Amino acid sequence: MGPEIAEGSVSTSPVAGRRHIVSASEAITFASAIGFLDQGVILHGTQKNHTVTHKSITQFEILGDTAEALLKQHQSVAILPDYRAHKAPSRAAAIRALCEKMAQRLSTECPASRAPGFGHVDVEHGLPCSFCGSATQAITADIHGCGRWTHQIRPPRNHALAAPEWCDCCNP
Repeated sequence: MGPEIAEGSVSTSPVAGRRHIVSASEAITFASAIGFLDQGVILHGTQKNHTVTHKSITQFEILGDTAEALLKQHQSVAILPDYRAHKAPSRAAAIRALCEKMAQRLSTECPASRAPGFGHVDVEHGLPCSFCGSATQAITADIHGCGRWTHQIRPPRNHALAAPEWCDCCNP
């Protein structure tokens, strides 16, 4: 099996989560607030243990009509953002940024083996506390490694000391 090269990313959604509604106007207000039509929405109608889901709603009129129909037929109706990438601009942007990060990684050669994929593989904890000098869980260095061999380098981070608030001895 060949080398395994991985990149990761963490992003938070700027879009509000699920909201229960009692009127079609609440659905339209919520959708407007999160950027509908660019940002998609999903409607869930629940009756006992059965849930009906409506996705790919593309117009305010259809959203209002669908919400009204669900409200007449179900005990509970909720509206939530559609996080499928083609319906969520913020998610599409995060995926695009991760693809660019992976392309950059794949174009970076290992300084020892010249194999592609050299980059971040781990971190080293233990940045000393500025008050007592104890090792903290704060990151002291990044570890970059080869995608094919075991070669690693340890570029230090710019922080010389950790604040006492991050120290288990000073702030247990």
